[in-house]
Amino acid sequence: MVGVKYVPRRGLMVWALMVGLAILTWGIGVEHSLPHTAVTATVLAIACLKARFIGSDFMELRAAPPLLRAAFDLYFAALYVGLMVSYLVW
Repeated sequence: MVGVKYVPRRGLMVWALMVGLAILTWGIGVEHSLPHTAVTATVLAIACLKARFIGSDFMELRAAPPLLRAAFDLYFAALYVGLMVSYLVW
């Protein structure tokens, strides 16, 4: 095809997943009958997951050394726990 740029299949799949997660986050935030704590925990988990996808797939940390990937994953796990603790305490 003329003028069509090749898009790697994995990048396209991750992009579509992130669009789906964004719609899911919006749906959970707008229309929900769950307790606010459950909604907050779910939305924060989805946000951390999306940030991890951005780092690993679009910033190419998937091909980084294992220690750097582990530190990146640990950062988002600690971020989620820290945000949830601060939400529940204050």
